[in-house]
Amino acid sequence: MSRRPIQPVLALLVLAVGLVAQTNSEPVRDFYRARDLCDRQDYPAAIAAYEQALAGGEASPELLFNLGTTCLFADENGKGLYYLLLAQRLAPWNEDVAHNVAAARKRAVDDIPRPEHNPLVARILILHERTTPRLAFVLFTGFFVIGFALLHLGVLGRQRWWSRIGILLVVVGLSFAVSAWQRRDDPRDAGVILAAKASVFSGMAEEKHLLYFELHAGAEVEVLEEQDGWVKIAVGDKKGYLRREAIGIL
Repeated sequence: MSRRPIQPVLALLVLAVGLVAQTNSEPVRDFYRARDLCDRQDYPAAIAAYEQALAGGEASPELLFNLGTTCLFADENGKGLYYLLLAQRLAPWNEDVAHNVAAARKRAVDDIPRPEHNPLVARILILHERTTPRLAFVLFTGFFVIGFALLHLGVLGRQRWWSRIGILLVVVGLSFAVSAWQRRDDPRDAGVILAAKASVFSGMAEEKHLLYFELHAGAEVEVLEEQDGWVKIAVGDKKGYLRREAIGIL
């Protein structure tokens, strides 16, 4: 008797077992338990469950968004902004994430000016700011291949419009390549203050260096380096050191 009809059945059984195992995995159970706790407004327990799900599984925009938003409900503004910014890096076009990021930034105590662009420049940079490096590379490949093909067909068929459209698409593709490469080689990191109040010192030892200034939860800083449990940061023209546990590095 032929065994061929059994093979699809075995494949479906393997797939079903995999789906059941994934659904019953510990991170998934923690995620749904956290949602239930959040619905009951037990925000500290919900945050703990979300963080447990994050530690045991892969970070997803939905998980990071829910965790960050729950932190905002619990008035943990630093952690809320930190997780929401992580979610925004994975889902840069998600309007719900962008809305909650803006809401979290309004709660910041420290008045740290952010770079602002005029409306025209902002429209030009929006694709750069709202695409991940991987997506920018995919867009570069697509635009460049299609543009080069149209340019080639336009030259062979003496169709100027095809050539012009091809050149335009190639230029757009190269702009995405520059965007992806620029962020890949940028050594700077961003950080968000998690502690309610973080002391910034002139060096990496509290007893040997003076207190330089203080920051509060939700302040966004530039991370320069990390060493021996300390992080060197920059806020405008000021540079100093704070404890690693006081900051979330993006």
